[in-house]
Amino acid sequence: MVISATSWTLTPDDEDALRRGMERLLQESAAHSAMLVDRGGQLLVQAGDRPEFDATTFATLTAADFSAHDQLARPLGET
Repeated sequence: MVISATSWTLTPDDEDALRRGMERLLQESAAHSAMLVDRGGQLLVQAGDRPEFDATTFATLTAADFSAHDQLARPLGET
């Protein structure tokens, strides 16, 4: 089932739950920052240290990179 970005909304409780999970991930991984980005490039939740770069631009570029790699993998039979 594919869920489009228009079919869901994060409530403040959702955001808090996601952020708590991401903060737990940061503690366990010793990472400094984590961002949850949807396939459309929307920055959904950010946890930890604020990066020195523009997180919104980074989220958009990450989504574009993911999409490009997905399209490159298909002709090679990768899922």
